[in-house]
Amino acid sequence: MLVKNSYLYKRSKYIDISYYYIRDLEEQRRIKITYILITEIVADGFTKLLKRVIFEKFKSMLGLVNSCRS
Repeated sequence: MLVKNSYLYKRSKYIDISYYYIRDLEEQRRIKITYILITEIVADGFTKLLKRVIFEKFKSMLGLVNSCRS
């Protein structure tokens, strides 16, 4: 993660200044950056096609439940 590692990589010299601002906020302990597994990112359900099992997990992460109509 670029925010945690202050070493500048070859390709990072063109990164937008907002990333450096975020790094500064993290160093000042005003924000905390944490890694989230790709399987735990809820927003992916809104932006990607999901297999049924993953879609069911997405629904439960949102707190949606199935309702049967009579």
